Amino acid sequence: LRELGLELGSLIDAERHISAEALCRLLEMAAERASCGAFGVLMAQHRQALDFGVMGNLMRHKQCLRDMWQTAISYRQLLNDALAISLETSGNLSILRFEMLVASHVPQNQACELVAAVALRTCQAVLGAAWSPQSVNFMHAAPSELYLHKKFFGCPINFNSEFHGLVLRTS
Repeated sequence: LRELGLELGSLIDAERHISAEALCRLLEMAAERASCGAFGVLMAQHRQALDFGVMGNLMRHKQCLRDMWQTAISYRQLLNDALAISLETSGNLSILRFEMLVASHVPQNQACELVAAVALRTCQAVLGAAWSPQSVNFMHAAPSELYLHKKFFGCPINFNSEFHGLVLRTS
């Protein structure tokens, strides 16, 4: 935290916000120092599903997964103004796509994996813990060890993809 100029209170107090760039760097540093290529995934594993404050309550009361994600997309600035989310449908498949709105030189692998893992847990909160997407896609290269990724996501994981996101069955 000191190296990035952050105070401990900025991680404890939910009302205090830190920059997306600082968060991305913090996640990458933690993963590197812990020698854990799945740091972001592990963080999501221990997070409560739909833990988005007021937005989580609104999302929780939608009739279907599509409506829930459309609500998140419509009010994304209340969730995270450094994350762009879209839902694209083409036939039997839909893509829940996301993009970190940070400078391209800022390392984002752990942040992107954290977002994908939280998105998966959010879907499972609606569809049940056994649900998994068709695939999870990341634009970055695969870490050297994929055991925790495979165990958590439970579906094919595509690295070096053209987008970050989950591929879902439209139905």
